[in-house]
Order: sequence, then C-alpha cells, then structure tokens
Amino acid sequence: MHKVPRSHKGFLIEPRPGEWGSIIERNRASSGFFRPWAVGCAHQSSLYHPGVLFREALVNACPFGRKVHVSCDTSPVPGRYIEIPAERERLKLEYYASAKNSCYAFVPPPSEKKIENFMCMSPTNETRQFFKNVLYSARRSDNAAVLNVTAKEFYLKNFGYKLKHVYLSFLLNTGMYRSFLRVIGRDKKKFIKIYNKSLDTLAYQTGIRELKKELPFTDIEGIPCPHPKALVLNLFLRLYVFDLYIQGVGESLYSPASDYIIKEFFGISPPAAVTASFTLYHGARDPEGLKDQTKREELKLRDMQYNPQKFTENKIPSGAVKKGASESLAGTEAKKKHREIKKKKDLIRKSIEPLIEKQKSEVRRLKEIMQITSREYPFFIYNSGDIEYLFEKAAEEMSECG
Repeated sequence: MHKVPRSHKGFLIEPRPGEWGSIIERNRASSGFFRPWAVGCAHQSSLYHPGVLFREALVNACPFGRKVHVSCDTSPVPGRYIEIPAERERLKLEYYASAKNSCYAFVPPPSEKKIENFMCMSPTNETRQFFKNVLYSARRSDNAAVLNVTAKEFYLKNFGYKLKHVYLSFLLNTGMYRSFLRVIGRDKKKFIKIYNKSLDTLAYQTGIRELKKELPFTDIEGIPCPHPKALVLNLFLRLYVFDLYIQGVGESLYSPASDYIIKEFFGISPPAAVTASFTLYHGARDPEGLKDQTKREELKLRDMQYNPQKFTENKIPSGAVKKGASESLAGTEAKKKHREIKKKKDLIRKSIEPLIEKQKSEVRRLKEIMQITSREYPFFIYNSGDIEYLFEKAAEEMSECG
C-alpha cells in the first residue's frame, strides 16, 4: 500500500517514469477499448493540493503527445466540500454547504467578499494580484469548477503549465461513456455482485461501505446519464479514457477493487496505473517536530491550570490525610483538606493569570502554524520557489521517459 510522503518536498512515483512507455504498450494490448488520451490524471476542479499539482506537472512534462487532465466538474458533493480559506477562521479552511444530490459544477463560486478576504491573508503580493485579476471572471461565472480551472491555469502559466483540461461533464456525453454503461447494463446483477465482492477485498473500507448493495451511480440534475461514483469513475478512466492513468495515493487504495472488477466482469487484464504524490509544507519545515512542540506546550498549559503552585513561589503543603480510627472521620477530614487545597490553588491560579494567558497565546500560535502545514492547503499560497521546484522535479523525473 502506497503512503503519502511526509517530508517537505518529498515525492512518490510508482512505477518509475522510465517504465511508462512499456506500460502504455502493454495496457493498449490488454483490451480493445479505444482510449483517446495516452496519459493523464483526474481530480475535482479545485485549486488545492500539491499532490494533485505534481500529477498534473508530471503529465504536463511527459513526452507523450496525447495527454490531458480531466476536471471532475460534476463530482457529487455529499454534504460539504472545501473551497477557499476564510479570514474569519484565520488559517483554517472554509467549508461551503451543498445539497446532498447537487454537483460541483452547479455550485456558485465564492463571493467577491470571500475572495477579497482571502486576498488579505495571502502571503505575497503576487498571490493578491492573481486574485484581483480573476475577480472579473468570478463575478461573471456561476460555475465554481470553471472558475477554479481558469484561476489555476492563470496562476500556473508562469511555470510553463500548458496541460489541456477536459471536463468530466463532456466525457459523460460521449459515445465511449454510453458504451461503458451498455457493457455494465448487459448484466447489472452480475456487476453489482462483483462490485460488492471487490469492496470486501479492501483493507481500507472507510468511505465506501455505503456504496455496497446498490448500483454505484448517481442521478444528477442536468446530467443525462447516471454519474459514476468514485470507484466506477476509476474504472471508466482506466478502461476508456487513458492508456496510462496517473492516480493519487487515495485513489490507489481502490486499485485492488478496480483490478478485481476489471478482471472478473470485463474479462481482461487490469491496465496498470501510476501512483504519484508530492508534499509541501507552507511555513513550518518540520511538522512532526512542531506537533511534538505543540503537545508539550499544551501539557504545560494544562499543568498551569491544574497545578498552578508549580509556577509560583507559593507552595501548597503536601501530606495526605492519615487513615484514622473512623472512616467517616477520615472522609470528613479529607473533604475539608480538599476544599482548602482547592481554594489555595484558585488563589494561586488567579495570581499567575498573565502567565496562563501568555501560554494560551503560545499554544494558539503553534496551532495556527500547524494549520498551514496541511497538505490540503491551496498550492497558490505556497512559496513560489517551492512551486517552481515542484515543476522542475516533475520535468527531471519525466526525463527518464526519453
């Protein structure tokens, strides 16, 4: 099982780019399905995640002529999804509510006020100028997916980003998707049985249990054909769209299930996929050390609140109440002693309130830094030098392809 790289600028590419050419040839020979693109990746139309950006950079730099990124503008959003960080939450991510059966393409973009607020917390003038330039499009667009892709391409053009985007909504209107549905429709009961059995083979079950015992598609207003859920979308992209699909670590968790379905239902050898990921930390360069430091400071704050005498010269006399001849007397004395100690602790705690407040501020500061070490943070707030390094590393790795 693949794991996300934890180190700053750490990356994962498996199999290595030097093997991609031969993998593509084997995948083409594995089935008679026509695939319009040689290599590509897919993700929700979002401005987030260095790992997603790295996969796009790999495809962007690869020597294969037919390459594309599929923007999943119609991905169903069950409940809530990430949009942009909110100033009122400091460095936390802002979430937008969405109806259970709506889809990403039909959700309005962030308001001008929210974008302006985000601009205020952006780390560089470059990023603030970027958002000023995209505001005009935001006011005219009622499609968050289109806005995000437009903004992404605008920002990344300075890094040599030229990857073509194709919206999933377009693919769902093509003959190849209808062909995919017809193959499944020939024996729905068999497909559901194999699909559910494939889920039982996965060690990682969170998030997919609810898909069992039903045909894994969703009907969405405005989409003429049933919309594939995550695992079935993975099948469609691997079988009908790409000769070689570049997936993330999260998607790779579904690979055993996808392989099982392709082999048992479609009756062909599963086409190999590539798993790629990249980690950047905005701000702190040692998130594990920062985590330990935050824990130590939190424990210190707790100690200041429950044992304030340790942080002042005023000491509370120790000495447990001795067990006397009468248990009731011992209990009474213990309660009296406890009240006396509590009263003294409260007085001492009050005397060190400035120290406690200072410690609370330190804990808040560390937690704020922890927020910006999230891998899910929008890539356009990272240091531009780190983004440039990401593209350079992708180009360097893809040079193995020849």
